[in-house]
Amino acid sequence: MNPEPDLDDPRVFQAVQEYMAALEAGKRLDKSAFLNQHKDIALALAECIAGLDLVHTAGSKLRDSTPAPPASAEPPTALGDFRIVRELGRGGMGVVYEAIQLSLGRRVALKVLPFAASLDSRQLQRFQNEARAAAHLHHQNIVPVHGVGCERGVHFYAMQLIDGQNLASLVEDLRRPGAGATRHQPASAPTGEFPSRTLETRSELGAQLTTMRTEKPGGFYRTIARLTAQAADALEYAHQNGIVHRDIKPANLLVDGGGNLWITDFGLALVQADVGLTQSGDLLGTLRYMSPEQAGGPRGLIDHRTDVYSLGVTLYELLTLRPIFDGADRRALLHQIMHEEPTVPRMVDRAIPLDLETIVLKAIGKYPADRYATARDMADDLNRFLRDEPIRARRATPIQRVRKWLRRHPSVPVTATILLVLLTIGSVGSALLIRNEQAKTRDEQAKTREAYHEERQRAKEAEDRLRLARRSVDEILQTAEQEMGDNPMMQGLRRKMLEWALSYYQEFVQQRSDDPEFQADLSAARDRVKKILDDLAELEGSGHYFLLNADDVLNDLGATEDQRQQLRALNYKRESVPPNFGRLSADERRAWVVKQARAYESEANRILDARQQARLRQIGIQAKHEMAFRDPAVIAALKLTPDQQERIRAIEADRMFMQRPDGPRPEGHRPDGPPFGPKGKGPDDMRRNGMDRILAILTEEQRTRWRELIGNQFVWQRGPGPNGPGRFGPQGPGPGGRPDR
Repeated sequence: MNPEPDLDDPRVFQAVQEYMAALEAGKRLDKSAFLNQHKDIALALAECIAGLDLVHTAGSKLRDSTPAPPASAEPPTALGDFRIVRELGRGGMGVVYEAIQLSLGRRVALKVLPFAASLDSRQLQRFQNEARAAAHLHHQNIVPVHGVGCERGVHFYAMQLIDGQNLASLVEDLRRPGAGATRHQPASAPTGEFPSRTLETRSELGAQLTTMRTEKPGGFYRTIARLTAQAADALEYAHQNGIVHRDIKPANLLVDGGGNLWITDFGLALVQADVGLTQSGDLLGTLRYMSPEQAGGPRGLIDHRTDVYSLGVTLYELLTLRPIFDGADRRALLHQIMHEEPTVPRMVDRAIPLDLETIVLKAIGKYPADRYATARDMADDLNRFLRDEPIRARRATPIQRVRKWLRRHPSVPVTATILLVLLTIGSVGSALLIRNEQAKTRDEQAKTREAYHEERQRAKEAEDRLRLARRSVDEILQTAEQEMGDNPMMQGLRRKMLEWALSYYQEFVQQRSDDPEFQADLSAARDRVKKILDDLAELEGSGHYFLLNADDVLNDLGATEDQRQQLRALNYKRESVPPNFGRLSADERRAWVVKQARAYESEANRILDARQQARLRQIGIQAKHEMAFRDPAVIAALKLTPDQQERIRAIEADRMFMQRPDGPRPEGHRPDGPPFGPKGKGPDDMRRNGMDRILAILTEEQRTRWRELIGNQFVWQRGPGPNGPGRFGPQGPGPGGRPDR
């Protein structure tokens, strides 16, 4: 008969995994049926399933941190002599519950190894190692173990329940002093095994330290030093008993309500009797707080000074409220631990006492020999600081810092030696070549002088080209002002030329930033062009107000008789020109016209109501016909693309060409006949044809927006002036298309 398989049988592990997956999925399996499916391993499997049911039931019922039930209530879950009250947290080495020891009636923290982990012999051994290590230590700053047990295949041990918080959560409180605070929970396990605290009330210690750090920083730093000294004393006791913690970090240091510090979580402890469990090369612990020899693995065996380093890193974080290294990933963090020096604490916060900074820097030396020889030495220095006595640690001298750097980079001295040898050989060789190099140097100097003269010549030519370009731009500006200033049909081209000139002046100003005199002259010219463009925009913006001298426009606006009389008086005033107008300069005439336009616009707005003003703008756009599509406001409103603008300009050019006196004429047309277009069409027909072609270019959305801009179709009956249609528009349909569009 084959022996019954034990828990190490792979078939048992596979069956347990299958059962666990079903539980996690919310399925309820029939145990008898499941065991019948695995008859060969039924006995071992039954023991595993019992423990798995226990852990799963406890976890599902108690995962919420609910208050403990009254003593009279039925215990939710029992594990040996312990009644589980609630889950406190969970981590890689187990789940921690608050429990009541039934035989003694006391509250304890019960740490339970996950059942899946118990199937891994190394995980189980480490769990047992933690319980054994902590059970052998009896110190006022080490969380004591009350008992160890195994129930239905579930391994656990009970320890004292610490009513307080860990230093990791305390650092979080200090990092956000105004952010509401946190409710402390009973703790006696590592941070990773505690849930996030709810933001309700700040713990008493956290509140005191936050206030103290702001109002009495000296007291704050003394409190931190006192807590660290307690941790160092406890570590020295553990080291004297042959135990190295190897996972010292803020999360594993608890502070109770009385302000006493407790060390917990000896799950990664190195016990001298069990050196084979974790040898050099294993990467265990929290990486950010590992010593270089612990993170590097192959550097050598780990001793008690790795705890001194981790405690120094913890003290660094408590003082600066920031991690000692901030690598974004594992690779970067390992590189920083192994090869980089941290930021000096007082560079983070100048309020940190110099002696505390010296203690930190001594404790976090890259090499064990650079640190405190024992945790006792570190505790003694901290106590000297608390007693205001001189500490024994000394800051590294510049020479010592260089030596440390060379020790961390051993390849540098070898490289330097090789470079020195090569430099010596090169020096001997270079001495033989100096004579030839001197001759080459003389040749190079001659070439340099020649290149200098050539560069000066190029600079002079560049200066001449710049001045020529400046004269050309000045001539463009002069042409735009003198030749086009009074020609309404050339205002579009005039604006374009002025914009070109402004662009060139701005580029000239940037290029000649090193010549204040030339730059001042260019800036004045640039500002003058800006002023002209602004005035031109002002005139174009108020152009539609000149339509108010047309009765058709006033009729469309629904002007009252009183408004008409006021507008006639305003038009008469507008047509008045000062006697010396002809003797004014171009700038003075332009300034007078702009001033009159502004005054006319202001007075007209006073006479007309808001509806009439809006309708007048619509008629003004219609009166421009195709030229309306050159208006920047219309371009922006319609969101015309560069391609659309180019096609519209082509249509405008085509219509203007067909209306020229010397343009092509249809056969049989008299030279002295009326204006005409293609196939003998008159200007009105050509204008409508041009608008139809332009509207065909627009998208449907743009055409809708165009109709909103021009409003109802305005029809000239007698033209904008007393003598006919004038230049503002023909009789009949305007730029919006035919009335039926």
